Amino acid sequence: MKPLTAVPFLCVVLLAACLDHPEPVALSLDADRDAASTDEDLSSLDAEPDTTASPDTPSGDASDAPTDAAPDTTPAPTDVTPETVDPCAALVPGYVAIGVQEGEEVLPQTKLHLFVTGFPVHCIAAYRWELDQPIGSQSLLMPSSSASNPTVEVNVAGTYTLRVELFGHDGRRLAFPTTQVFANPAAGIHIELLWTTPGDPDPNDIRGADLDLHFALGGARGDYDGDGDGQFDPWYDIPFDTYWYNHAPDWGSLDAGIDDNPSLDRDDTDGIGPENLNLRLPEDGKTYHVGVHYWRDQVLGPSYATVRIYIHGNLVFEQSDVELREFDFWWVTDLTWPPQADSLPTASRTCQGTTDPCTTDADCTTTCTLRITPNYHHPFFPSAP
Repeated sequence: MKPLTAVPFLCVVLLAACLDHPEPVALSLDADRDAASTDEDLSSLDAEPDTTASPDTPSGDASDAPTDAAPDTTPAPTDVTPETVDPCAALVPGYVAIGVQEGEEVLPQTKLHLFVTGFPVHCIAAYRWELDQPIGSQSLLMPSSSASNPTVEVNVAGTYTLRVELFGHDGRRLAFPTTQVFANPAAGIHIELLWTTPGDPDPNDIRGADLDLHFALGGARGDYDGDGDGQFDPWYDIPFDTYWYNHAPDWGSLDAGIDDNPSLDRDDTDGIGPENLNLRLPEDGKTYHVGVHYWRDQVLGPSYATVRIYIHGNLVFEQSDVELREFDFWWVTDLTWPPQADSLPTASRTCQGTTDPCTTDADCTTTCTLRITPNYHHPFFPSAP
């Protein structure tokens, strides 16, 4: 029998397919090629990626390229300018402090020289100084409160608090440090006279009420009985009354190395005081008198005086806001050295309208008042009113 060929067999297969699937069937005339393509596409899913250089890769022998070279970490070039760091902005305010050239404890009448540490000067655009001072003191920061290195004179005993507000060039506050200075009167006896004059519109100008502090040794004789008690007053005795005309008398030892003489260290003639007197080494068994004379009022009216007495830096006497009129003489108090707890100075008083000494109103048929003599005109000064 004649053998079957491939073509008739294929027709049989196609006929059977057509009977089962009436829709058109796509037929590849090259079945072997299609099968090979399919196998090749499936096998590519598991193949490793092709690392062959792309057509754009520069030509060259791959064997010439280094195999162990380190990666290039050079930053890409940029046109952005780095932000400038402000060195003043990084400063720590906690390191800023006020410096005082003379130290934190000084004698009254010391001029303090102030400065700021902890910030470079070029970082500070403005200063705003503040000063708190003892009652009665009216010292000023010079040349002004906005100076970078001002000065101030501490003329009254006590604590002075200094602050400064610092501002940068951008207007922000940099720091606000503070410090304290104690004006400590080291003398055995230190006396202060301060006053206010309500009629004075500007206490810091050169025109003001003139009050004078007096400090007389017991037994001094001024050859003038201004208060009318029948005895010469100690005031204006040369050399035993210390005041503006006799500001540094010689009372004690002839040895210049012994500081046993009083001195009026400050005579204020134009407004508010203070006037300061010091006796470093008082003499045992001696009595000292303290007085205040209203020398001129400059047509400004009454003033209100305050006297403070310190013994070895301790305040033992204070009489405040005593009203005085021009030419009044106020006999403030007496002090015996060395002072004891039961003999500290107290205000001198007399019964009103008399020269009788008193302590309280019970000692008088009138009021017990401070010992003030009006119209006190000592003849030692011919030009005095």
